Amino acid sequence: MSNIRMAGISLPIIVFATALLGLFLFLAVPRIIASSSPSDGVIHSCVNANSGEIKIVDQGDSCKKNGVSLAWNAVGIQGEQGIQGIQGLKGDKGNTGNTGPKGDTGPKGNTGIQGIQGLKGDKGNTGNTGPKGSTGAKGATGATGAQGAPGPNAALGSEVFTSPAGGSGGSAFTFRCSPNGSSIGIGLRGRVGDDIDRTSLRCRQYFGLSILSPSPGPETIAGTVGGPGGGGSVNYNLICATGSVMTGVFGRSNFHGFGPVVDTLGVRCTPIGGGPISSLGPVGLVQGSGVFTRDCPAGKVVTGILGRQGGLLDRIQLICR
Repeated sequence: MSNIRMAGISLPIIVFATALLGLFLFLAVPRIIASSSPSDGVIHSCVNANSGEIKIVDQGDSCKKNGVSLAWNAVGIQGEQGIQGIQGLKGDKGNTGNTGPKGDTGPKGNTGIQGIQGLKGDKGNTGNTGPKGSTGAKGATGATGAQGAPGPNAALGSEVFTSPAGGSGGSAFTFRCSPNGSSIGIGLRGRVGDDIDRTSLRCRQYFGLSILSPSPGPETIAGTVGGPGGGGSVNYNLICATGSVMTGVFGRSNFHGFGPVVDTLGVRCTPIGGGPISSLGPVGLVQGSGVFTRDCPAGKVVTGILGRQGGLLDRIQLICR
């Protein structure tokens, strides 16, 4: 108990009063507390020293004769926290609440960072063929093209020689389509494996800028050098199209045995009357580093070849008119 005030009372009376107070608190305190709400948190009373009667009084009131002043706190001090009780059983699931009203649109959020690139998708099926479009308007006439290279000259003139390509092995040879230049080279034929095994110059007769007859006659052979080659050797045929003549050769030379030989060979053709040069071939195994191109001077055509031949074509050079 706290705040108990006593004034000159003998010990037996105090003991008796205390016992009566305990019984009174057990039976009457709940109603006393319910009926009295002291403003200072202390319940004030007067205990009759003769009868033990307890009378609740207001703060500041004096007890009558034979009365003992007694006071105690309306609320006791807080006790220690009890142990945690066991968990209760799980309650039943509540009913789904009603859908609330739609909220206001929030402010626009910041732009997020770019995501990583997705995996490549599967190839889609081919779409159906669309309808044929209408014919477009005729386009404007294109600009005039550049003038083509000069064609073979009808008046062939004197012979000139290109520089040779290849090595110095083997034996020398010379072929001409005709002594007076009336026949012109139209290509090469022969056999080839890793290198050029056999070579033939093919010719056809021309007069002026046209073939003598509406249907050209058979080609002629100015000469052949070389042999059939090994087991891997095959025929080759590099003949210019009708209306074109031979004006050059190209290919590669490569060191073989005791010196360089021609291991790839192609033919360059020019239309009669002028036009763009076209290339046929090359044939042979492309392995040499000595790349070469030999063309007759502008306006001249091949009328023969010369060179050197052993087991292979060692060197080739053009005769032009």
